[in-house]
Amino acid sequence: MRLLAHFFSHNSLCRFAILTLLYGLALSVALFLAFSIRFYGHDEWDEWSLRFIFTGMWLVPLQIVILAAHRHFSGMLGYFRMPELWRLVRAMTLATFLAFACSYVSGEMHVLERGRTQSIAEWFANLLRLDHITPPANAPANNPSAQPGTPEARKNPAIHTPPGEAPIHTESSDAASTTSVWKSAQEILPKSQSGAIPGTAGRLTPYLVILVDALLSFLFICTLRVAFRTAHNIKNSRNDAQINKTSPIKRMAILGAGDVGAALAADWLARPGLRRLPVVFLDDNEAKHSFRIHNIPVVGRIADLATVKQQYHIDEIVIAIGAPSPRRLSEVAALARENGLRAEIVPSLIELASGQARASRIRPVEIQDLLGRDQISLDNAAIGSLIRGKTVLVTGAGGSIGGELCRQIAARNPGCLLLVERCEVQLFKIEQALAETSLGGSVQPILGDITDEARMRHILSLHKPDIIFHAAAHKHVPLMERQPWEAIRNNTLGTRLLIELAVEYGVARFILISTDKAINPTSVMGATKRMAEIYLQARQTTIPAETPHPAPPAQAAAQGATPRETADGNPKTSDAATAPSPPVPRTRLMAVRFGNVLGSSGSVVPIFSRQIANGGPVRVTHPDVTRYFMTIPEAVGLVLQCAVLGKGGEIFVLNMGKPVKIAELARQMIELSNLRPDIDIAIEYTGLRPGEKLYEELRYTEEAHAPTTHADIMRFTPSHPDDLALITNSLSLFTSNIYGNSANDLKLAIKKIVPEYHPYLAE
Repeated sequence: MRLLAHFFSHNSLCRFAILTLLYGLALSVALFLAFSIRFYGHDEWDEWSLRFIFTGMWLVPLQIVILAAHRHFSGMLGYFRMPELWRLVRAMTLATFLAFACSYVSGEMHVLERGRTQSIAEWFANLLRLDHITPPANAPANNPSAQPGTPEARKNPAIHTPPGEAPIHTESSDAASTTSVWKSAQEILPKSQSGAIPGTAGRLTPYLVILVDALLSFLFICTLRVAFRTAHNIKNSRNDAQINKTSPIKRMAILGAGDVGAALAADWLARPGLRRLPVVFLDDNEAKHSFRIHNIPVVGRIADLATVKQQYHIDEIVIAIGAPSPRRLSEVAALARENGLRAEIVPSLIELASGQARASRIRPVEIQDLLGRDQISLDNAAIGSLIRGKTVLVTGAGGSIGGELCRQIAARNPGCLLLVERCEVQLFKIEQALAETSLGGSVQPILGDITDEARMRHILSLHKPDIIFHAAAHKHVPLMERQPWEAIRNNTLGTRLLIELAVEYGVARFILISTDKAINPTSVMGATKRMAEIYLQARQTTIPAETPHPAPPAQAAAQGATPRETADGNPKTSDAATAPSPPVPRTRLMAVRFGNVLGSSGSVVPIFSRQIANGGPVRVTHPDVTRYFMTIPEAVGLVLQCAVLGKGGEIFVLNMGKPVKIAELARQMIELSNLRPDIDIAIEYTGLRPGEKLYEELRYTEEAHAPTTHADIMRFTPSHPDDLALITNSLSLFTSNIYGNSANDLKLAIKKIVPEYHPYLAE
């Protein structure tokens, strides 16, 4: 078994050969039994045995080819469930249909002339002979002297044998042997074609044989796959038992009696070494109550958890609801805490469907599950069309947002993905992460600093990107408050440099990742991001618009244009399709604002997690401080959607949902760790730090806002964009002698550009 596993995992050619042998053996046995059942009780052994050989020579290879086409050679043999079963049903149904068609055609061929039938018999006789000796030219079709007891029969007993007995072949001479095989095929095949054998009606393979063979082949292949799966489960159980041999068996309640819950229970039952015993299902669908899934009862609603815990002695619960809302997850997690039970959750349906995780890979409920929102729909077709085949550059590729941008862009088949990052370690990590997920084929990691003009110019001139996602930034509010020089250089001047190079090298779209802290900023970080937004919108007004070339008729028709007929009867594309498109800027500059992202390097979530793991206290700045939160994949997906929607000069704001109290967030995280706030883990309030706000805002009052085609994205445009010359002159202070100014001087200079900025000035 280990040897087979080694071949199957390391040598695709050996795997294919072994599977072909096993499948071919199973299919041959099924065909042999089908012929045996059909001709049971008949004495014509010669007739049906040769027909079995001839049928097997074309039917078994046909079935193997169809199995291979339905991916039964490339699938993991240890996994055999409904998807694999349905593929096997489709494969065997197709093979049976083709076999019936071949049998029908062979039945029609009996109308051919006798001489043609004789030539088929001669070909088949030669095919059975390995020495390729042709039959004697004078071999008669019916030799009257070849009767029992005649000298000819004594010289070659294979010429005639009594009915019901197998012919005895001797090696007296090659000619005699050849004659016997040729005569057998010559006599049997004409009988088959003429319907002389009862029940064949001139068909080479009777319909009943094909039908029985299909049923037996399906049964044998299923048995073979189940055997592989059983061996796989036994191996996993032994491995699990070695790992968890000292762990007690936990009695589990599965919340959700749907497909995910059933898959989870099946995994646990097949792998007892995991030491998790599914005892009951709970589901709010009353139609499922009193039924069993894998012999496990569905005993009630999720709200009945307290009663079920006492009755069935439950140790833990697993949430196996297909797509639970964050609110529902919060309710279930709170119910588990009330009953002193640890709550875990299965991977999402997306992870399960894509094969990234199995149902048994459960994990604890995390704060991201409770603060996330219902899944956001994206125009994946439009995003894919924007990215596919293009050269895309991502700055800050090693960061939380930049890394997720790289993952989602790489999954949409760009022509080339350029990872620009100044931290060597982070650049190596994201490159390896993409390579491990088979998304690194078109990836080029580039070490570079966005404030280095020579390096950035070299990158853009060499690779000529079509799209730039600018995620590189200094985002830590307290750090930047003490070091405004670096915040200005990176967040403002670095962005200005990239914008100018993007315009110079004809980049089609430039997307700046901004922040909600840029609105009425109180921090250097937010103010420097706001200056970058102002420069972006001012620069957009100076980029000339160009009229795109109209699409040719064939392309317009492919894009949905409706043809009409002209006066001469020729088709004509509709006016809407052929009309020139409105002018668009050669380079479209846009920015996207959003709030805190869960799980990022600067988020409070990992900080609180470390403090809880260390036994507390959890430090919160103010009991009333609130923030907007999004998950990283959700935020990045909407950034890509904004890149599709942008026309140039807009600032997009994402729907951040409801603000979350940081103190309440800390309490939820403590409770998710099965600890009690203010008892097991203390919460301390440290006061707001310089540059921090009690709450964040989403837009300026003077910004004109309008909805977009996406419900979770708003478009903001300034009523009167700043003059580019004015903003360029204002930034000259920072470019000439930035380090010759104090922190307070720089903050006051920023306030001249961003009047709504309220700086914290050190005494």
